[in-house]
Amino acid sequence: MSDQFRRRYCRWGAHALAFWAYALLTVGLTWPAAAHLTTHVAAGDGGRFAYSGFNDAIQYTWSFWWVQRALTDGQSPFETALLFYPEGAPLYRHTLMPAITLLLAPVTALAGPVAAYNLGAMLGVAFTGYGVFLLAGQYARHDLSAWIAGALVAACPFMAMKLQVSHLNLLYMGWLALLLFALARFDATGDPRYALLGAVSVAGVVYTDWYLTLIAGCLLLTWVGVNLWRPVRRPNLVRSYVLAGLLAALMSAPLLLGLWTTSARFPPFSESQWISWEVGVRGYSADAAGLFFPSLLQPAWRGAAEALTAPLVARVPVIEGWYIAAGWTLLGLASVGIWRYGRAQWRLLVVAAVGWVLSLGPELRVLGVETGIAMPYALIQRLPLLETGRRPNLFALTCILIAAVFAAQGLRWLLERSERRGWLVLAGVALVASIELWPAPRQPARIAAPALYAAIASRPGPVVDVPVGGDIEARTLLHQMTHGQPILRGYLSRSPDYPALDYNPLVRALALLEPLPTRDIVALDDDALTAMQCFYRFRHVVVERPLVRAEEFAWLAPLGARLHAPAPWYDDGHFVAYELPVPAPPCAAFSFLGAGWHGREDAGEQIWRWMSGRAELWVVNPAATSGPVVLTLRAESYGPADTATVNPLRVARAGQTLAVAPIAREARTYHLVLTLPPGASRLDLIPARVARDAGGRELSISVTQIRVQAPEAQDTP
Repeated sequence: MSDQFRRRYCRWGAHALAFWAYALLTVGLTWPAAAHLTTHVAAGDGGRFAYSGFNDAIQYTWSFWWVQRALTDGQSPFETALLFYPEGAPLYRHTLMPAITLLLAPVTALAGPVAAYNLGAMLGVAFTGYGVFLLAGQYARHDLSAWIAGALVAACPFMAMKLQVSHLNLLYMGWLALLLFALARFDATGDPRYALLGAVSVAGVVYTDWYLTLIAGCLLLTWVGVNLWRPVRRPNLVRSYVLAGLLAALMSAPLLLGLWTTSARFPPFSESQWISWEVGVRGYSADAAGLFFPSLLQPAWRGAAEALTAPLVARVPVIEGWYIAAGWTLLGLASVGIWRYGRAQWRLLVVAAVGWVLSLGPELRVLGVETGIAMPYALIQRLPLLETGRRPNLFALTCILIAAVFAAQGLRWLLERSERRGWLVLAGVALVASIELWPAPRQPARIAAPALYAAIASRPGPVVDVPVGGDIEARTLLHQMTHGQPILRGYLSRSPDYPALDYNPLVRALALLEPLPTRDIVALDDDALTAMQCFYRFRHVVVERPLVRAEEFAWLAPLGARLHAPAPWYDDGHFVAYELPVPAPPCAAFSFLGAGWHGREDAGEQIWRWMSGRAELWVVNPAATSGPVVLTLRAESYGPADTATVNPLRVARAGQTLAVAPIAREARTYHLVLTLPPGASRLDLIPARVARDAGGRELSISVTQIRVQAPEAQDTP
């Protein structure tokens, strides 16, 4: 055996030993996940500042379930018809974590999604530790110091909090460590294999999490800028960076292309939404002292830590948003490393400084006190892609990773200075770290749906799982993993628009238990309800009684009677389930109002609504193919009584004009024949002229009646 082969064999053995040591450490950090691998998820107990994370645990468990089901059915995992029924939902912006859910799909198939979730959490912690081991080893050149640095990151308070709140995606910061390692190795050797590893790392980040993707982009820009500052090898560096970037974009193309093609389902923010978004950004911005906060989950001093940080939480209550503590043991060793090697490794300090500044968000906060000092993030927070995540605090992850590099260097220096007494240094570090980073107790919670949903699985059809929406939405995903049927909404990290629930009166009545309108410009008689049920084909309405108010539940029985389901088929006092009959086809066309209408006005026998400068009308063609639909409007234009000029009303779909109705000042009936594709179409009603009344409202056209029907059913005007 040659010396070169022996060295390489020993090196691979050291890496394998390091990874399995991290795996063993991970079992302890995630306990009791290993003890309940296939049945329970271990979430935090909440405590004073952190929620339990059970909802997010269900969401990630559902992602494993859905990806395995999609692969089994031979369909793309990035689109699902099971959520946001009947529109379906694109999952390109959702934290689907395809890099992990696809990797563990065999585990999901063999042992179930709960086992895949638990193994995914363990893999994330071990992968992060190993990634830091590689990164720190590049600089420290000392395996034991590098391994300890990785262990300190894997067990650091930030990672403990992410385990506590079940943020599976953020356990994979190992991708960022691997990216930094590849950049450092390429910078040191010029070996193109490390440029390839960097491209793979970027693709891994993209296929894992959008938050991490933003951080990786910032890290790359800073690193490239710092390294291109030097004239030496600049042309070669530029060429290699560009080629690696193109390769990363090529590997990420399926996901990026999906983002582009489904962008219409995620309309741009309105100004009011931006204001709300910016409030959230402030809640998820790091404190200037955030890296130095104590562990809030250490059992020995948890109460004292909570009392210490209570004033901060009183000002900024979203603790899991701004909590970014690196751990005192890690930072103590890093301070030694920075003292000894900071000047030589100034580029790392620049990268860390950029991440730290961005993590502070739009305004500097110190120990919970808003200073009013604007920070650079305020200049970039409305850039495209940044709206996919409102957590600037996560940019501080680069600080934790670079602190680990200096911690490994600092520990190596201490060991070298101690000579034969190095074991005392190691024992001291191990003791201090064990005390500081001892895992918080985590409560196992069984992932299982009530027996009712197993019965629904044998009676297939769309399920309305009431209540729909709110912070408890994840329970509908838990139920779906048992019954397997389409549901309204669903708990996604980034939800698409949902016009059926936003505007359709039957869907809203079933999902939100709100009363049906009695009179409106679009009739809602029994024929209209029959047409809607014929199209939507709802099969099951299940109400979880403790989660709805008594007055809301009272609306369900009369609605069920109108839909020919006068009594529930299941009622155990907690769950009440109705089974709705589905009318036989052919189904009739129907319509419902969208955005842009003022409130209903009533003058006794006559009712009407005013359109603003633009209004939406949803029309459903229930046929399987495109066909004609007659749209009937009873309308008049706004203006003085003696105005003779008409107000042309353009009816458009997807930007294409379908018809123009010349709306006169006096009330008339207009019949427009439109050719529409199957399913729901949003029609934009755009008047030529818009005025304002004395109250400042935009007014254009008053409508007293809207009907849609097949051409052969058209009434004579």
